[in-house]
Order: sequence, then C-alpha cells, then structure tokens
Amino acid sequence: MKLTAAKIKEATDWVEKNGLYPQACGASVTDFCNAMGITRRTLSLWQKNEKFSEPIKRAQEVFRSSTVAEVVNKMKQRALGYNEPLEDKYYKGQVVKEYDEKTGKKTKEYLSGKAVLEKQVTRTVHHPPDVAAGIFLLTNLDPENWKNRRDDKTDISASLEFEEPPQIVFTSPKKEEGGK
Repeated sequence: MKLTAAKIKEATDWVEKNGLYPQACGASVTDFCNAMGITRRTLSLWQKNEKFSEPIKRAQEVFRSSTVAEVVNKMKQRALGYNEPLEDKYYKGQVVKEYDEKTGKKTKEYLSGKAVLEKQVTRTVHHPPDVAAGIFLLTNLDPENWKNRRDDKTDISASLEFEEPPQIVFTSPKKEEGGK
C-alpha cells in the first residue's frame, strides 16, 4: 500500500485516540495494522520514512498527555468525592394469554421472551472522598510540600546535650549454696 497524506492523517488520528504499544501505552501494533489495512512489513517500511514516523511520534505524545490528564482528573474526582446519577430499570415479563376461538375460554397463559419496562428510577450515589487518592495526588503534584517518604535527617545533638550517658553496671553471678 502506498503511503499518502490521507493515510498519514488516518494513522495519526487513530494513534491519538488509541495509542500505540510498545512506544506508548495503548493498542497493539497488530490492532494498528488491522485498522490501517496494512501488514507489519508495510508498517516497518513506513516507520523509516520521516513523513510518517514524526507525525506518529507526535500523535503518541498527544495520546499520552491526554491519557495522563484524564487519569489525573479521575483521580482528583476520586480524592474529593463525587455524586453519580444512576438509572435503575425494572422490567417484568410480558404475559401472553391464548383463548379458544369457539368457547372464548383461556387455554394457555405463559411469559413471552420479551420483557416490558415497568419503571425507571434515577437515583444519586455518593462516592465519599478517598484519602489514598488524595495522598497520591498531593505527593505527585506538589512534592515540595507533600512527601510520602521517611525523612532520615535527624538532629541528635540537642537531645544529648543535657542528658547523662547511660551507666553500665557489671555484677558477678551469685554462687548457689552447696555448689562447688
């Protein structure tokens, strides 16, 4: 397949949306080749061409940065807590009744394979703030002010200045009576 400007645009749009593994987190090379209608060999040839490789690298960066932004926003939402509207739908089976044409009496009654929407209820579910998500965000977004590690710097000079050092006393063990 020939590398055209339209094919490069199609490829970059696809990579911006789906990513491309292993260069960036995202879809597999096989998925990319299938979507573009090319073989791996064709992809290898195209990657040697800067007209293709440079836009693909930029597209991968767009995918990476948009994914990071999306994850940070979801993590922020999780850290602060949020309300989520949910719809509950309740269905009931549709009853089918068959009657005898001559007598007018019911001969059969059964549930059809179709369900009928009985009612629909919208409710709000509250997701409380998540402390772990908050810690993660703060330690990564503002590491100068928020640390999630032990500080090994200790000033012991002030604590030893006024204290006497411990005294060690050695005593000999007592001999048992009647012993040797």
